Amino acid sequence: VLDDGPNVIQAVVPVYDGDDAASLQQRVHTQEHIIYPIAVKWFVEGRLRMDNNRALLDGNPLPASGLRLQS
Repeated sequence: VLDDGPNVIQAVVPVYDGDDAASLQQRVHTQEHIIYPIAVKWFVEGRLRMDNNRALLDGNPLPASGLRLQS
């Protein structure tokens, strides 16, 4: 399993009628390059931590889906 922990942050990626696997993959990849550094920054700053397999940001539990970043 590559990613097994709780969700921290997600990006909303639209799916268009004309999408194929490559175009959707590119849109997802673009958003990953935005959200991964945010999660790493929170962790390095000590704002993000795990407690009993729950993600906490600034001491507050994150929703099970993680925070959602609207693109």
